[in-house]
Amino acid sequence: MLLSGLAALQSANAQEVVKDEYILTPSRAAARSGAIKNNSRINAKKYLSDGKVVVSTSPRSAARLDSTDGPQSAPFNPLDKGCEELLKIVGSGYDCEPNYIVHASKLPNDSNYSRLWGMNAIKAPNAWDVSTGSAQVVVAVIDTGVDYRHSDLADNMWQNPG
Repeated sequence: MLLSGLAALQSANAQEVVKDEYILTPSRAAARSGAIKNNSRINAKKYLSDGKVVVSTSPRSAARLDSTDGPQSAPFNPLDKGCEELLKIVGSGYDCEPNYIVHASKLPNDSNYSRLWGMNAIKAPNAWDVSTGSAQVVVAVIDTGVDYRHSDLADNMWQNPG
């Protein structure tokens, strides 16, 4: 069983958001128009690879969007008018949502995980809180019944180059 390269994401029980940050998803026409890029009323912008834009309504957040200190969180407030105000600024053609905070789950995405009683017995989830390994880790299996073609093993088999 291998952990996927990207850990599954799960929301916290109580929704948290990054304070004063919103994600705008442009329609194709809006993306081409440059309404966000050329708008000086939006204080900070971070362009994501999928075309979405993280924007902030706080003057102090321009530096924070690029920092590694982490966001300042706040509880989700359904009465927050930030999206409504942003949509007035950038015009039509956008969807807006708060920048929700999600947390990685270290449990594997293996559909058979629930049948692996031994993982809890050896406290594997506790170990995964410390480390989920790396490509540098080599595991030796001494067993004549290894299926080298198994989907969890095929791309990760090491062979002695000597």
